[in-house]
Amino acid sequence: MEILDLVKIMSLERDITVVGVFHDLSLASMYCDEILMMTEGEARYSGTPEEVLTQENVGSLYGDRVVVTDHPVHSTPLVAPRSCALLNKDNEPGNVTGIENKPCEAGELGKSDRPDKSGRLTLITGGARSGKSSFAERMAAEAGTKVMYVATCEPMDEEMRARVSRHRERRPKWWITVEEPVDVAATIANEASNYDAVLVDCLGLFVSNHLFAQDEEADDQSKTEAVLAEVARFAEAARDAGSHVIVVTNEVGMGVVPAYPLGRLFRDVLGWANQIVAEEADEVYLCVAGEPVRIKPRGEAGVGERLRAVNRSESPRPRLERIRDLLIYNMPDGAALVVSCDSAGAIGPKGRDVIATSGYVLGRYITRVALMELIACGAQPILVVDALCVERDPTGDEIIKGVRDEAALAGLDPEMAVTGSTEENIATSQTGIGIAAIGIAERSELRLGRASVGDALVCIGVAKVGNEVTLDDPEIVDLGAVRALANIEWVHEIVPVGSRGIRAEAEDLAETNGLRFRVKPGAHLDLDKSAGPATCVVAACDDAHWQELSAMIGKPVFMVGEVEAP
Repeated sequence: MEILDLVKIMSLERDITVVGVFHDLSLASMYCDEILMMTEGEARYSGTPEEVLTQENVGSLYGDRVVVTDHPVHSTPLVAPRSCALLNKDNEPGNVTGIENKPCEAGELGKSDRPDKSGRLTLITGGARSGKSSFAERMAAEAGTKVMYVATCEPMDEEMRARVSRHRERRPKWWITVEEPVDVAATIANEASNYDAVLVDCLGLFVSNHLFAQDEEADDQSKTEAVLAEVARFAEAARDAGSHVIVVTNEVGMGVVPAYPLGRLFRDVLGWANQIVAEEADEVYLCVAGEPVRIKPRGEAGVGERLRAVNRSESPRPRLERIRDLLIYNMPDGAALVVSCDSAGAIGPKGRDVIATSGYVLGRYITRVALMELIACGAQPILVVDALCVERDPTGDEIIKGVRDEAALAGLDPEMAVTGSTEENIATSQTGIGIAAIGIAERSELRLGRASVGDALVCIGVAKVGNEVTLDDPEIVDLGAVRALANIEWVHEIVPVGSRGIRAEAEDLAETNGLRFRVKPGAHLDLDKSAGPATCVVAACDDAHWQELSAMIGKPVFMVGEVEAP
């Protein structure tokens, strides 16, 4: 579904029409503005999802095997097997607000069949407004895109309904919400293996619901045993689930002793319930003032500590991000893989190349561009991959030597950290090369989105292209210069300049930060000239210090403008 989200966003931002083939009618209704429903090669119905996905239309194709009802999360029709949809007293589809004890076959609700996988049980406890639910939601988001949210709350009044609404709004729209106040064990047993994560919020209301369901005439010991038996059944189902089950509970034993008997009974029963689930759990966290503290197992950094930066954000960070020319893959432990690339064609030693240069120089510069992108954003290069559209001997060997020498300057082992391929099937008459570089960093420490209003925008190095570019030109920035820039505290953000020129890169830098680039009057540079293989960079830095850069970096520095409010 991440891919579908990206396609939907792209279609809206770029105002383009995307045609897709869907075999899942519920997904089609969530993502499509118009649907053409076909069967046996013939178009049967067309229109909006609400017009096409009616019980009458769907029933005419699939009979009574499926029902059309309201999606529990989205304002779109949900098409589900009759065996998995709740029916009202007239045997007609109603809102999907729970899951029956009858098991559904894997994949019946449009979820893919998943092989058996090892599960994991996490218990998150804390007091009121401690940040436990927000932390749990972020942990679930890091587990993957397929998340089932099991709500044990039964909203009885307007205040509770408003709270439920706020919780729904902050959760990702593609999560499936199931309202199950009592038989959570059956829900997990039947459905958990279809999801990357199951989030149960919360155990306190689950205990409360079971406590209120007991016979009023029963003594406290009988009530306690009955409720804890249900908790144990739930804990076993969660422990044995084929996915990551995250349980939110309340820490109610640290405050004032309740003034009434039922309150004291609830406090005691929930305390014992927490112990039962904690005993089965692989990990337990206590949230205090928005900070998750791992208490089981002890002695190692847990997910909570590694996700603090994400935990402070308003919503889970997407798994994949594209920022300017960088692709960022956010990992569950708070780290990020950063991918950059560059390419060149018709430049090199081949007879039909437009720009003649040695394969070694070509390899050096193309690799430099990709590595420079990583170092500029604060990532540590770990791998380089070259794709050469030339034969290995002799042209490829010369290029590869340049690639490896430049990789060594970035601190990589040129024998182990560089890989790639050559063209051995077809004889080539022009040179072509593509380079990808991969780096790693803590996501919160990447030098992205840090420019601010009033920053000076300066160009370090001189824009050069084609035959102007030579190795060891003192006016051209290299990896050492960019690394030195990245270590200066008052240099906030760095962008290598390529074929689009200084102006375009400066505008992109400002726009990424939600700001605007204002050109300095009388700037004596061609701001639109190509800088070829990143012969210069644009940097946002403190206005009071930018003139110190030339002496610190040993390269020409030019003021080109400033960052201002949009």
